[in-house]
Amino acid sequence: MTLCAISVERWYAICHPLRFHSTVRRARYIIVIIWVASACIAIPELITSTVIPLRPDTVLLSACYPALWGDEIIVIFQICLMVGLYFLPIAMMAFSYIHIALVLWRGSISETIELRARKPMIAGGIRVHENIGQIESRKKAVRMLVAVVVVFALCFLPNHTLNILRYTGQLQTVPNKRVFALFAHWATFFNSCINPVIYNFMSESFRKAFKDVLVRSCCRKTQRLRQRPSSYHMSFTGSRSRFSNNITL
Repeated sequence: MTLCAISVERWYAICHPLRFHSTVRRARYIIVIIWVASACIAIPELITSTVIPLRPDTVLLSACYPALWGDEIIVIFQICLMVGLYFLPIAMMAFSYIHIALVLWRGSISETIELRARKPMIAGGIRVHENIGQIESRKKAVRMLVAVVVVFALCFLPNHTLNILRYTGQLQTVPNKRVFALFAHWATFFNSCINPVIYNFMSESFRKAFKDVLVRSCCRKTQRLRQRPSSYHMSFTGSRSRFSNNITL
């Protein structure tokens, strides 16, 4: 959902720049909607899931899944999840980025250039160079986001496939099913791990901001170490006798 929201925002900003107005308030609304929708999607499984022991002689081998539903309902729910949270978002992101690519690489971003051309030219065409630089930066941003979407599609497909095979009873026919299950779960975590790496290699602004954060963090730690007191004074008081002990470190 987050990747979808980003793709729609990019599409609206690049393909319809005159009508696009991005604000912090709007971004907050989008984030809240994404989190609320995600929580609502998870509620059915939360309510219907229960622990089922796989062997009657031990509780160590147990499974937790929405067993309160019937098998057919579980399969339908998983298919709906796969369509709603995988295929539809990928289709929406593919449409957005393909349209963005056509607009940028054909140089048909005339609305933005015409809008800025109405303003007076500055020092022999600096305004035109700014427009060209903005288009190039947008192209780089689109390349990066396309890479993020492709990685997302590759990493989440095994997990959705695993759920469909598991609840349809076809997982037993898969060769090396244990390795496949481990890889499917690992790939979803790998997606979150690889995204910052993609940003770092493909976004110059991300690299600069990341270095800035590291430098500020190191400077703050150094300041805190310098501000620590180098000596301590400790006093001990008893009920019958009073004494003090000075300790200098």
